[in-house]
Amino acid sequence: MSDILSSLYALQAACGNNVLLVCTGDGALGQRVADVLAQCGTPFERVDGLFAFHETVDGSTVTAALRASLSVQQQKEVRVASGGIGEVLRSPTLNSRDRRLETAWFDPAFSTGQFTTFFQPVMDVRRESPIGYECLIRCHGAKLYHGGDIIDAVHARGMAREFDCYARRLALRSASGLLSKGERLFVNLLPSSIGVPSESLRQTLETLAASSMRACDVVFEVVESERLDDLPQLRRTCEFLREQGFGLALDDVGAGSATLQLISEIRPDFIKIDKALVWSLGNEITALGVRKLAELGHHFGIESIAEGIETEDTLEAVEELGISLVQGYLTGRPSAEMKHSWKRSLHAAIPVLG
Repeated sequence: MSDILSSLYALQAACGNNVLLVCTGDGALGQRVADVLAQCGTPFERVDGLFAFHETVDGSTVTAALRASLSVQQQKEVRVASGGIGEVLRSPTLNSRDRRLETAWFDPAFSTGQFTTFFQPVMDVRRESPIGYECLIRCHGAKLYHGGDIIDAVHARGMAREFDCYARRLALRSASGLLSKGERLFVNLLPSSIGVPSESLRQTLETLAASSMRACDVVFEVVESERLDDLPQLRRTCEFLREQGFGLALDDVGAGSATLQLISEIRPDFIKIDKALVWSLGNEITALGVRKLAELGHHFGIESIAEGIETEDTLEAVEELGISLVQGYLTGRPSAEMKHSWKRSLHAAIPVLG
């Protein structure tokens, strides 16, 4: 660290405080960056893997040249900062810099609380009634930003912990007083947002205590498609949630490569079958795999929920596999309220197998 700081101070002395800095970690990548800058005629000062540019240099020209010449992997290893030496240590990588600019709407939205909640029913098609609702976070800005937009902006800023805590609390506050007896609130949880569970979830527990709900009314959804490098930490988080009385669901099941391991580690109350699998049930192998997942869950007392139900044919396909809990536009679109009813089309009425 001291070597980096010494290099930074040397560059600041040469170029002034208001500079554009590029940090590569030196090595072959540092030489590659130097070659690119030399080819485009951009003057710079260099100390090892650190590059500095006078304030007269157009930063967008530098970043455009690097993006055009470096591979995607190389862009992940190059950091770009402006405004002085203190910024380079917490600056975004070259590939995420663009993402931050593209998602600039997030910063004023977060500071002014423009996020809101929608609720989508999780439907039991046998009873034609919801067992609960998933809380979905949206943002009203220049347009309506959905979950994928928000997560991209959060990750581009390295704000997973801060925003996930905010989103959990917003979900609990919004749902307070809306659930009917026996219904449950499904709330997404990013495993990477949790450090020490008792500390990371303290504000969530405080918000729950101030609401009309109990812990057993809430099911936290762990996203399987998120990269889970630390299974012991995931296990500790899930054990803490269970000790508090919360339910657990494994989301996007089938989207990752560690489905069975995660089911074994978490032992969730629900598994939510990823919509990509649900939409491919016409494939015999996919259908067999989903059936086996549902049967495995049933054996261990885990209920299966099929996501992405948008047509009668898809609904019939999942019912034929023994799955009666579903979520999708056919049985209920996201709404600001929890007042929902759904009736099966008469021609689609078929028995549930299993």
